[in-house]
Amino acid sequence: MKKVIEPIKSFVRFRPKMSIIILVVFIAVFTFVNIEVLHYTSEPGFCEMCHPGTDTGALSEVHTWRQNIHAEAGVYCLDCHGQPGLFGYKRAKIGGLYDVYAEVFLSEEEKLEILNRAVEDPEYAEKLVPSTTCLFCHTDSVNQQIRRERIMSVGVKFRELDRVKNPEFRQARGMRDIYTDELKSDIDPNHQKHMDAGLTCMDCHHRMAHSGEYRQAVDLNRCSECHRERAREISMSDLTMGEGDSAVTFRHSTHGMMFSCDQCHLDLFPMKAGASSITFADHTSSNFCYACHDGKRASYDCNSCHSQTPAPADLTMGEGDSAVTFRHSTHGAMFSCDQCHMDLFPMKAGASAITFADHTSSNFCYSCHNGRMASYNCNSCHAKAPAPQEPITYTMPGFAPVDFNHSFHGAVFSCDTCHPEPWEMQAHATKMTMNEMYQGQFCGTCHNGQAAFAATACVQCHK
Repeated sequence: MKKVIEPIKSFVRFRPKMSIIILVVFIAVFTFVNIEVLHYTSEPGFCEMCHPGTDTGALSEVHTWRQNIHAEAGVYCLDCHGQPGLFGYKRAKIGGLYDVYAEVFLSEEEKLEILNRAVEDPEYAEKLVPSTTCLFCHTDSVNQQIRRERIMSVGVKFRELDRVKNPEFRQARGMRDIYTDELKSDIDPNHQKHMDAGLTCMDCHHRMAHSGEYRQAVDLNRCSECHRERAREISMSDLTMGEGDSAVTFRHSTHGMMFSCDQCHLDLFPMKAGASSITFADHTSSNFCYACHDGKRASYDCNSCHSQTPAPADLTMGEGDSAVTFRHSTHGAMFSCDQCHMDLFPMKAGASAITFADHTSSNFCYSCHNGRMASYNCNSCHAKAPAPQEPITYTMPGFAPVDFNHSFHGAVFSCDTCHPEPWEMQAHATKMTMNEMYQGQFCGTCHNGQAAFAATACVQCHK
């Protein structure tokens, strides 16, 4: 040993300047080599030597990362698997020594057991990627707090994470602050509220970078499970839609006892208060609430949801003097909405086509306006009853035909004098004989020689 040390001492003693230069060069080379080793061992390609799989489970971590948006953004392994700051990076590198030990000395089964734990257990996965690491990039407040409290670098770029400075980094990449900005999504997760409640990023976004998907969607079944498990702690607030007496209050607590979250979200409703715009026309669809509230699965009575049912505007059917104005306010005072909707009328103005033939049916208005439950007098609804324009012609063997003229009779009598008794309001639907007329029935009710010429004056009608 002395044979080696003595010449070195002698060289340093007699050539101090050269010795200093050699020492500086040695330190520079040593430092450079170490930095390059750190860089090389932080690259995904190095990690892939021990994680070579091409599936979506254990050992395929690098492969699944390459399919993910984080890879596209240049976020490498050590950016997530090491806390922000210089010492976070060093701790991650030191921890990597155990990974090397495991690769060399542990069996394949033991390694898979460790890796599968990260795949299956969000709590363990959070230890590998703490929430603070996620929030460092995705929020301004956590980023700024960590940058104030930690040494981020010593002038050498070891990884992208330590260079992240928000809001500049976030805004340059079009990212939103998940604590303060409105997210471009059908779901409003209220990250701040969940984090304050003690949840971690991995509780909802487990395997975010290693699912094999470009953007991994949150599993809504997990939301349902968590909310059921913590039902006494968690209460979704009620939502009020509309204004005034006609407003509807939706209670999550009531519906949550019967349904899981994914039965309504996201197919029927985005998970974001105020994002659904429900129109009156939707009441006749299978959208929104009406996927269930259709009168079969759940009540269709407006008063079940509205504290006071809003009466729609009056509806005008037809044109001119014969038009009919339907007043919801009048009918709404006597009937509930579901007595007319949806069996008789779809809940959409203009969707019902009522014909003259319907006047003799039990459809539409005539389920009530039949002369028994409600008036059948045409003038009760029509401002001016529309008389048929063409005469109704009756023919019989051996006699001249008879033309019945509505315009003449309508000027003398109201419609309900003749309809629906003794005549149905459908041409030729009522059968009658001359003998019945002679006995004072049908036309003979008036044509009795007193109110009008007698039915026996044949030539008055048979022409």
